[in-house]
Formats: sequence, C-alpha cells, structure tokens
Amino acid sequence: MNKNMFQKSKRMKGIKTLIPTLLLLIAGQAFSQDTLQLSLKEAKQYALENNRDVKNAELERLKAQKEIWETTAQGLPQVDADISYQNIFEVPTTQFPQNAIVKDPPMNQISGQPIETSTGTYGLIMTEGREIKLGTKESTTIDLTVSQLIFSGSYIVGLQAAKVYKQLTIDQQEKTEIDTKAQVSDTYYMILVLEENLDILNNTLKNLKKTQNEISEMLKEGFVEDTDLDQVKLNRMNIENAIGDLEKQVATSYDLLKLQLGLERKNKVILTENLEAIKQNVPLNDLMNEQFNVENHITYQMLETQEKLSELDVKRRKSEFLPTISGFYRHQEKTQRADFDMTIPDLVGINVQIPIFHSAARFSKVKQAKLELAKTRNKKNQAIQGLYLEVQQAKNEFSNAVNNYNNQKKNMNLAQKIYDKTLTKYKEGIASSMDLTQANNQLLDTQSKYHEALLNMLQKKVQLNKKLNNL
Repeated sequence: MNKNMFQKSKRMKGIKTLIPTLLLLIAGQAFSQDTLQLSLKEAKQYALENNRDVKNAELERLKAQKEIWETTAQGLPQVDADISYQNIFEVPTTQFPQNAIVKDPPMNQISGQPIETSTGTYGLIMTEGREIKLGTKESTTIDLTVSQLIFSGSYIVGLQAAKVYKQLTIDQQEKTEIDTKAQVSDTYYMILVLEENLDILNNTLKNLKKTQNEISEMLKEGFVEDTDLDQVKLNRMNIENAIGDLEKQVATSYDLLKLQLGLERKNKVILTENLEAIKQNVPLNDLMNEQFNVENHITYQMLETQEKLSELDVKRRKSEFLPTISGFYRHQEKTQRADFDMTIPDLVGINVQIPIFHSAARFSKVKQAKLELAKTRNKKNQAIQGLYLEVQQAKNEFSNAVNNYNNQKKNMNLAQKIYDKTLTKYKEGIASSMDLTQANNQLLDTQSKYHEALLNMLQKKVQLNKKLNNL
C-alpha cells in the first residue's frame, strides 16, 4: 500500500512539473502569433507584404496583365458554335407538274399532236407531280464558325497600349509602396517620440510626488504654507492629466501603425528601434548634398508612361482610317432536312471593312487626341520643374527642422537646470512656490516643444528621402 502511494505521489509531482512547462509553451506560441517585434526596416518590409493598399495595387497590376491577354486573344482564331431548334406546326408542301404520255387522253389536255398507233391514240399531257415538303416538322441546326483577324490597325495599337497600361500599373504599385513606407516611417517615429515624452512625464511625476511628500513634511514643521502644498498638488494633477492624454495618443498611434502594416487591432506590436541612436544618426550633410536625379523619381516615370499612352491614342485614332480584314470558315449541319433544301454546308470567305466617309468625326477625334498629347507633355515638363522645386523645399525644411531641434534641445536642458536650481532654492526657503510653479511649467513647455521639434525633424527627413527616391 505504501509503495502504491509513493508511485502515485511521484506521478503527481511529474504532472505538476509538466503543467508549467506546457503553459509556458502555449503562452510562447500565443505571444509569437499575436505579437510582432519590428525594427523600422522590418516594419516597412512587413507593410509591403501585408498593407491592403499595396495588395490592391498588386491586384491592379495582375488585372492589367490579364487585360493584355484579353486584347491579344482578339487577334487569335475565334471558334463559335450556334445551335438552334425549331418546330413547324404545319409543314408547307408543293407540287411540280410533269409531262407524261397517256393512252387515249382527253383531246383538250393534249400538248402537241397526238400519235395514232394500232393499239390506240397516245398524247403528251401535263399531270400533277409528287408532293414535296418544303420543311421538316422538327429540326436542329448546328452552325460552326471559325474566324481569324488578318489585319486591324486598331488591334495592333490596342495591343501596344495594353502593354503600356501594364507598365502604368507597375508604376502605380511602386508609388503605393513608396507612400506606404513613408507613412509607416512617420508613424513609427511618432510612437517612439510619444513614448519618450511619456517616460519623461512619468519621471517628472515621480519626482513631483517626492517633492510633494517633502513639502508635506515641511508643512507639518511649519516651514511652508498650505498654499505651497496645494500648488504642488495642482502641478501633479496637471501632469497626470497630460500623461493620460499622451497614453491615449500612443494607443491611437499604435492602431494607426497596425492599419498601415495590415494587422488586426488585437495584434500587439513592439518597436525595437532605439530612438537615441536615431537622434544621433541624422545625416544632415549627406542629404543636403545629395544630387537629385529626376528620371529616377516615380512621378516622372508615371508621366513618361502617361505620355506613351497619349501617343498611342493618337495612333489608335489614325488607325481607324485603315481597313479591317478577317477570314472565316463556316460549317452547318441539320438533324433533319427537307425534300427541297438548298443549304450550303461548308463556306469559306474573307471580310474587308473599308471606312470611306464618316463626315469629319474621325478627323476631329485625331485632333482631340493630339491636343491631349500636347497637354500631357506640358504637364510632364511642368512636373519636372515642380519636382526640382519640391526637393529644394524639402531640403530647406529638413535643415530648418534640424536647427530647431538642436535649439529646442538646448532650451529643454536649460529649463531642466533652472527647475532643479529653483527646487533646491525652494527647499532652502529662498524661492517661493510661485517661482517653483513657473519653473515647472516652463520645463513642461520646453519638453513639449522639444518632442514636437524632434518628431518634425524625423518626419522632414522621411519626406526628403521620399523626394530623393531613397525609401
């Protein structure tokens, strides 16, 4: 009995050891399924694979590829079959008269001269022929037609346009990817800055609570007044409200990032990028000195493709003046045929469609297409100048943002120094509670402006890299 109890106890210990292990494995699996740890580069790559706008751009490209095949198929052999069934309530009939030599015919029905013989008189008369049906009661007709386009100017131009349109969808997909990477970068930086700001406010709140406890003890000793403690409490409440608002902004920013990544809201994202390292690695000189190649810009490439489409539209309008030639073969079978049926079962032919006169409509369409081409080229030239201007403007904004960030950083450090000295003076009885409150508000204001400047600098860097086609 003791031995059985020992074995049972041993099994229970083994189960107790196994349960935590299983729980850890399950928790680890759940963590890996619902949590993503992403650097900025990984986040951009994940968005390119899962963002819904990028997926739609990819589907549009695939659709354009299918449209090319649709256009190509119009110039390949076409086979059509037509099956029809008919039922005639009353089949029409007819009779054809026929000549016959009859013995002893009525004299008024004889055609020509009668012939007298020893056996009698013979004459040629007209008699009713066999009844002929002009249709069948029921019939099923099968028509098989094979056609082949031999020449069509519109088809040739259309095939070229379909290929160029596919290139346009590729350009649009690339633009969507660039926009997505820029959006992910902006949101990624925004979360990092908000979280750093939140950490600073939490540390400030922690120090303020410590100061509140110290002032509370000083109040008990009679060194300060009630209003001093109330002022510190008011400052603490203001910071707590600011922390609450900031936490909501962080949560909303994470939801925005999940949307850009193509994730569900239930998923958790952990950002692994080091903001301090990012702040130390802002390539101001490199970006300011980088040369801009307009031909590499996606907007220029899309305009080039659009210009090709406009040129092909002019060709398409001109091709409408050319003839269209096609050949065909037709075979027809009937399950039931009438006694008198002249249907030809096999037929081969060529169709030539020649445009001769359509007033001035086609000339007008050609002129319209040429005018649209001229507009496209004007837009292209204007866009080129605009791109150069945008790059220069983006460089200026980035440079200003870097300078403003450096100034705000100095201001924040100075405000922190002033607050620390004012707090020390306040504890020594040299400074008033109003001085401490003023220094505290000044510190919070400079911290807010610092983080605004930091986020603006990082986002201006993203915009400049986007203009330089570096994303």
